Amino acid sequence: MDATTPGRRYGGVSAEERRRERRERLLEAGLDLLGTRGYAQTTVSDVLDRAGLTSRYFYEHFENREALLVAVYDEVIARGYGASADALVRHDADPLAVSIPAQLDAFYEVVVDDPRLARVIFVEAVGVSPTMEAHRRQVLRRIAAGLASRLAERAGRGEIPERDFATIAVGMLGAMHELIADHLHPGGISRDQALNESVRLTLATLA
Repeated sequence: MDATTPGRRYGGVSAEERRRERRERLLEAGLDLLGTRGYAQTTVSDVLDRAGLTSRYFYEHFENREALLVAVYDEVIARGYGASADALVRHDADPLAVSIPAQLDAFYEVVVDDPRLARVIFVEAVGVSPTMEAHRRQVLRRIAAGLASRLAERAGRGEIPERDFATIAVGMLGAMHELIADHLHPGGISRDQALNESVRLTLATLA
């Protein structure tokens, strides 16, 4: 049995656990570099140096640098929208005037308040390639579908009018993302302006 055999353990750690740990190190290194230097200025070698790994382990998980960007993007999206979804569940019984600000606050606290995470989603992942753009659209449509489903539940309870929530959710996410993107660019609006306007636009749209 060699060192790559799944059942082999060293120091009580299985090969699969070591593999997951290496992937996490690569993701964390990628997040740090993509979120500070940017995608164009980050090489595979940079990531390997930061993670303390060799190229063998990079290509064990990622086909190329863009594949790493996709994985880091997905991780950041999961963190941000996971926090927002948790807030949605906690405030499901509250009126939208309470629930919407709570959801947006949660997203901002996780993503926008960490410049690395915000840069990955709203700057570095945008316009990289047709493949990355297709992936971004797929992810945002999935998030919008989940949001539309929860809004439909609210409508079913008589809290808001019945609408085309699938389309509305895409527009709401688009507005939120553009406000954050403007905040991140030099001369843009402030964090609180972006957050407050996103809350106002969302509530106005659903009224």
